Amino acid sequence: MLDQHTRKVEQLIGDQDLERGAPTRLQTGERYGVRGTDLGASFEWGGKVVLLFGDTLGRRGAGGGDAMGFTEQRTSPQAGLDLRFFTRPSDDTLFQPIAPPGLSMKGFEVPVYGIDLDGKMLIACKTGHTEGAHTDRTVLVEVTPPDGFSVVREISRLPGGRFIKGSLHRQEGNPPGLPAGGPFIYSFGTGAYRESDAYFAITPKATFASSTPGTLYFAGLDAAGAPQFAPEESSAKPIVENGSLGDLSVTHVAELGVWLMVYDSRTPKGVFARWSSTPWGPYSDPELVFSAESARGKWIHDVGAGTRSSVR
Repeated sequence: MLDQHTRKVEQLIGDQDLERGAPTRLQTGERYGVRGTDLGASFEWGGKVVLLFGDTLGRRGAGGGDAMGFTEQRTSPQAGLDLRFFTRPSDDTLFQPIAPPGLSMKGFEVPVYGIDLDGKMLIACKTGHTEGAHTDRTVLVEVTPPDGFSVVREISRLPGGRFIKGSLHRQEGNPPGLPAGGPFIYSFGTGAYRESDAYFAITPKATFASSTPGTLYFAGLDAAGAPQFAPEESSAKPIVENGSLGDLSVTHVAELGVWLMVYDSRTPKGVFARWSSTPWGPYSDPELVFSAESARGKWIHDVGAGTRSSVR
């Protein structure tokens, strides 16, 4: 079920549209070996929009992994998306798995967000997953498509980490309240999956891709209402309190002069949007974007039925 302002354009992944019972336009299973996947985050890089996909069901006999898609179609997504995938140098009909050296990328270990840093593609990968325990950590990885991956540094680690999932954004303008040392890369994050609030941090652009990033974490407002920052992740204060957030995306809508936050929540259940005039808030009350009722097996994959799809 969608709210009245949301509509489906097309199913991106797989060869058969699960809702419409017809072949998909993109035929990703046939073209790239991507039969089903978890949709992750998108970001701009090198004139493309890159889409990070999580646990991916590959072509029979070809295995799985995590995939990276891309499109150069950035202005008219309502007409459908020209989605392609980075493929293996040895076989352009099979997607290239995300495979940073030394990092486990098995089930529930997935890419979570990315950024273009002066032409470098940097992505964050969640790894170290243990079923039933808070052992996940997120690591920054530099990517040279299609098959070059190098680990840069650790970003956050459970049980205390606040930036396991989230999104990144380059500083725009010079908003009052930020400390010296910019320009900054903004980080918006959540910790334990669907057991978290939302958090905000800043890292100098000059040191973001180094082993000593100098990250500062939003630590609440002072008596005058100005933001405070601290160097310890444990000092981070929520910018949105919920306690059941999972995935989180925040972007700056320049035309409106606002920061738009979209996230999934367990309580209440669904996908919601909020906005704020500053990245650290305060954010508006939540507005429902998408409800999961009656969507399983059509808009949301049904594990029991053995089918998975991603739509937009």
